[in-house]
Amino acid sequence: MRTRHLTVFGFLAIVAITASMLPITNPEPVLADPGVLRWTRIDTPGAVPGKNDIVSPSEVNRIAIGSDGKTFYAVDIPNSDNTTGNKALYKSTDSGVSWSDELSNHLYQAMTPAEQGNFRVWNIAIAPDDVNFVAVVTNNSTNYLPRNVWVSTNGGVEWENSSCPATDNISVIDVSMSYGSHDIAIGTRTGGGGGTIWVLKATDHTNWIAQGLTGDIMALKFSPSYVSDATIAIVYSNATGTYLNAGVHDLDANTTDWTTIYGVSLPEITTAATGTSPTTAQIITADLELPSDFSGQALSLRRYYISTDDAGATGNAGIYRFDDTVGYWLMPATTTKRISSIAYHGTYASGKLLAGEVLGDPCSATVITWFTDVPITCPIPCWYRAPKPPTGAAGTDNCTGSGYGNAQVAWSSDGSVAYVATASSAALVAGANWPNPYLTGEDLDESAFSLSYNNGETWNQLALIDTRISQLTDIAPAPDCSNVYLASSNNGTGCSGFDSVWRSQSSPIGFIWERVLCLTTTDQACATGQTDTAILRLAGDKADGQIAFWAATGTRKVMWSPDFGDYWINITPRFNVQDVAAEDSNTLYILSATGWVQKLTYSGTGWVSDASLPTGLNTGYSIATAYTGLTPDNDKGHIIVGGTGTGNFDVAYSTNGGATFTPITTLLPSRGNTLVVAHSGYKSNGEIFAINPGGMYEWSTYYGGGAWAWPQPREGEWSQQGWGSHTGLAISRNGSFYFSALSWSTWTIVPYVRWSEATAGLDPTTNLGTQPTTRLRICGGLESGEPITMWFIDQRPYNPPAGGVWCYLDTLSWVGPVPTSPVSQALVDCDPVTGRASEINLKWQPRSLSRGYRIQIAKDEDFTMVVADIGGAWAGPFYTPPDLDAPALIIPPGGGNVTDSNGNTWAVPALEADHTYYWRITVQDVATGDAIKSPLSWRESFVVKTSLPVRVPSIGPLISRPANGAGNVPRQPAFSWSTMSGATEYEFALARDASMTDVVVKALIPTSAYEFKDELEPGKTYFWKVRATEPVPSDWSAVANFAVVEEPRLAGVSPTKGLPIATMWALLIVAIGVMLDIGLLILILRRQSA
Repeated sequence: MRTRHLTVFGFLAIVAITASMLPITNPEPVLADPGVLRWTRIDTPGAVPGKNDIVSPSEVNRIAIGSDGKTFYAVDIPNSDNTTGNKALYKSTDSGVSWSDELSNHLYQAMTPAEQGNFRVWNIAIAPDDVNFVAVVTNNSTNYLPRNVWVSTNGGVEWENSSCPATDNISVIDVSMSYGSHDIAIGTRTGGGGGTIWVLKATDHTNWIAQGLTGDIMALKFSPSYVSDATIAIVYSNATGTYLNAGVHDLDANTTDWTTIYGVSLPEITTAATGTSPTTAQIITADLELPSDFSGQALSLRRYYISTDDAGATGNAGIYRFDDTVGYWLMPATTTKRISSIAYHGTYASGKLLAGEVLGDPCSATVITWFTDVPITCPIPCWYRAPKPPTGAAGTDNCTGSGYGNAQVAWSSDGSVAYVATASSAALVAGANWPNPYLTGEDLDESAFSLSYNNGETWNQLALIDTRISQLTDIAPAPDCSNVYLASSNNGTGCSGFDSVWRSQSSPIGFIWERVLCLTTTDQACATGQTDTAILRLAGDKADGQIAFWAATGTRKVMWSPDFGDYWINITPRFNVQDVAAEDSNTLYILSATGWVQKLTYSGTGWVSDASLPTGLNTGYSIATAYTGLTPDNDKGHIIVGGTGTGNFDVAYSTNGGATFTPITTLLPSRGNTLVVAHSGYKSNGEIFAINPGGMYEWSTYYGGGAWAWPQPREGEWSQQGWGSHTGLAISRNGSFYFSALSWSTWTIVPYVRWSEATAGLDPTTNLGTQPTTRLRICGGLESGEPITMWFIDQRPYNPPAGGVWCYLDTLSWVGPVPTSPVSQALVDCDPVTGRASEINLKWQPRSLSRGYRIQIAKDEDFTMVVADIGGAWAGPFYTPPDLDAPALIIPPGGGNVTDSNGNTWAVPALEADHTYYWRITVQDVATGDAIKSPLSWRESFVVKTSLPVRVPSIGPLISRPANGAGNVPRQPAFSWSTMSGATEYEFALARDASMTDVVVKALIPTSAYEFKDELEPGKTYFWKVRATEPVPSDWSAVANFAVVEEPRLAGVSPTKGLPIATMWALLIVAIGVMLDIGLLILILRRQSA
């Protein structure tokens, strides 16, 4: 006996283990359209190898912008790798979206071992008419300092050593436009005024010629009209000051006359007295810009824009305009406002000027830029400081680093886009040691390559960003899916812990990410006290996501953007933020952790606060409005709040714009952190949905209880819609549910698309969290037929591919397949011998990647008299047509079996002459392997033609009780039918299917009544018929159907959905567990008795 009990116990264990391993979806086939009805991991910042959008450590010391608007180059001085050649020089061919350092490696490989040991790139210049002609300043074989020049004519694929003879540090470089050849000019700097200028004709390869000028060269530019005026403009310094000069270059002899234009009376870069400009021992950097129509040989076109930086040594540094020899001081510099670079776009007559500062703010990770569009007409130009500056100058020194940002500014060739590069350094110095500070960088200083579409008013970081993403904390797709916002946290401390908001407006989403906000998740001074948790919300009345809100939970830090994240403004709430709901552009609700709500309205100039009110929950976890961008049919002024499960109640709501709140006094069946969402039909049904680690629940504020309970609504009680942990929920405009919940087959949280598990293409190691959050969102579906995209964040720490973003395109949410034949009561031929229909070929148009179908045929338009239900079983099999591109189902003449491409068969009864039949289809699963269903197709009909049969059948009995289509029939029903004259015996048949092949019972009965002694399965539909057999057989009666009454069912299982997969598996596993317990108990008792 002991052995027998052990055997039973072992068998049950095997059953349990086997059940847990059974697949619940079909094997995954090869996909035609990745991303459609399957999960796709989208590219997120820093996730694409070789893209170099996030690079740490990184400094962007120099940039060169090509004339084609696509080809850019960048130099990183301190982080070059002298063992591989990487990270010194970058190139972008897609307007700065992605960068490759492959050309850096090519340069390194072209060097000798001695040169490789000193490998460093210091500066770069690009030909104005050829984006592939570049020259870079590098180390040489004996020194890591800027002493040599390498040239490439094919964009960095191949490099040629120019063997520069300069023995002093090269401070500047430029490349001329082509006049049949390109000229390359460099200037050197000794720190004592002993520098000079060298020019190389590209066709002479290594024949550098000194140009006969002595002075430390601070800036140098070839004239934009070089082919006609042959002018080289320079800014240089010596022991007496800093000066402007322009020389005329002999293109053939490769020499320059520095006296033709200004003679010996050179303009000094000052508007004060002679000798007040910085000397070579004082000046640190300078920059020079020329209008596009500059001509050195035409006095009326000689205009220069010059900046100088001397760290306040003279009080005369800053930005100047020189009209030939007459100077104008456009922006005086100070010790805290020092100019690093300038960029001009325009002509002599008009243009715009951009300037970047030397210093930055480590506490805000910003480096200031300035802009003016009137550098000529305004005596002291009207400068505009960037409201949202580029990032940089932060770092690992806990907010006490150098604070140097060294902004390098530039314009696109057409002036439509401004660019800036930032780089940390040690404190810059004048004199001979000027290169050394650039050898020092800062990790995580937020330096980057940034761009601006509004003349430098606001800057977004595009690439080469020296930052860290530790976790993606929230996602906010625009309701119309046109752009997506991401919030990320950086778990670094202090000024190396700046967090970010990213925006993608590209097609596809994720191809281009711009960082639109860089800040810390704290309201304390200089990056202390960060919570590293940020949330994003979008205004409900802007389907394109124009108005965005960001908040650091647990702090009073809230910001909003009126223009897609380009500009951000502070909002100051009364209390620390737990959650935020943005009903529309002018209405914001802020929830505290203690359950208070503050309403703010936008006045046109700022956010005005109404009184703060308690919700009655005593705790606060989430807040939502009924009106959102996804549910625009709901009224405004309806607010829902969810608690943490530790307060007086769990959910409260307001119907008057937050003036008062009504707690739902019935507690949730399971309590915990509760996320609340209003149904898209809230206006008409008042339905609230709440999720927490115990399940999903529904409550109607109109009904005062669970309207989704079955078989009747439950007043005063929540109706449960899902069991187990739920961590995300979104409801589309058409009422479709998208959520993440526990899968009872895998015991993990998985995404659900319209109540079906959706795991096709999904990495099984992804993590959808353990608590409800808004890290699961949807967009789209705003109009009929528009796909819905589901998004979620993998909540593992960010280490791509782990911790990224996944999306799923649901193309089946609005409409089902389209019936094409037969339709509109089309006539179907009838066999005149049998009086039954001839072959019927049902055809329809597929939807998206539809594969398995359910086809129903009925005698009535409400489908209460279904005669065939093909592929209708809850778990399948579903009907898979032989041709997925042209799906069809062939019903043989007189009825019979139909077989799909997988060999599954269903019986279809004979369809009778002179009858109208109705048919419809729904998608049951798709080619990706997910059991995603579509809505029902519209109802179509056909008519079997009238016939003249050979024999006239006798009339069958008439069904009496239960009537056809009856519901709530007892589990032990009594059947009755009309008697037939002279009949002494009847044959009764009861089956589970309309074709009467899955028979429950057949019986011969002497009377016109039959009582079923066993119990039928609750909630199931059964079919029955009867005929007379003695003394003369009659025809069968029409097949009737009825539905057995439901057992008291688990709250929340919708009658239209049936038991979800999770519930069925739960019941199976619970049953097996009980059996295991019984087996174990018997084993223990037997052992004790022994």
